[in-house]
Order: sequence, then structure tokens, then C-alpha cells
Amino acid sequence: MRKLTLLGTLVLVLVLLVAVGQALGKQGPVTPQVIPEQADEPPDPTENLVVPYLDEWLASAHADVTAEAFRHWDEDDPAEVPDRCAKCHTSSGYKDYLGADGSEPGVVEAPVPVGEVVACEACHNDVTATKDSVVMPSGLELT
Repeated sequence: MRKLTLLGTLVLVLVLLVAVGQALGKQGPVTPQVIPEQADEPPDPTENLVVPYLDEWLASAHADVTAEAFRHWDEDDPAEVPDRCAKCHTSSGYKDYLGADGSEPGVVEAPVPVGEVVACEACHNDVTATKDSVVMPSGLELT
């Protein structure tokens, strides 16, 4: 009788294993889930930025922050470049004069705090892109 009970138990376990195997087979093979690796930080787009003519500008009078043309008003109270001078002695003043800052063209509307030079965007902006000549303070027109 014991042999019969043992044999019955083994048959029952075998039937259960076959049934479980068939049920798993209908679901398809089990594949491990792959978790994607964390991507590195995206590259900094300004890391290898090349500014055309930067070295030439840095060597020019327009970039010389120590020049009298930019330091003349440092000791004034308030320390600002007057509107009548800012057109030629500051980037902000020239963009104001052009109307590139959204103001009325042809006039500098307010003094500019000291500390500016004439940077690239003073002359290279959306307003000046349509110009075909420039009149220098001396009256000389460059075309």
C-alpha cells in the first residue's frame, strides 16, 4: 500500500509539473528585462565654440577695457557714460542709437553705466545686417 501511495504521489507531482510547463510554454520564453544604462551628461554645445575673429577683437581698441575711451567717466557721480557719448563708447548705447533694443532709432535715450566696451553685437545685429554703409564720428562714410 505504501508503494502505491508513493507511486500515486509521484504521478500527481509529474502531472502538475507537465501542466505548469505547458502553461508557461503558452506564454512564451521568459526573457530578462534589460534596464538601459544611464546616459552620460549631454555635451555642452559651447564647449568647442569658435567665435570668428575673437582674437582680432580682443587685440583691438574696441575690447580694451582699460582705455580712456571706456574709463573716462569712472570717477563721475553717477559713474555713467552720458547719452551723448554712449552711442560711440558703449555697446548698449550704440544698440540704443540704432533702435536694436526696441527703442526709437537715431537717439540714445539714457546714460549707460560705466564698464562696457564696444562688443561684437554692437555692430553685428539684426538692425545693422541691412546696412550697406557706416558713418564714422569724423564724418567719413565707409561702404
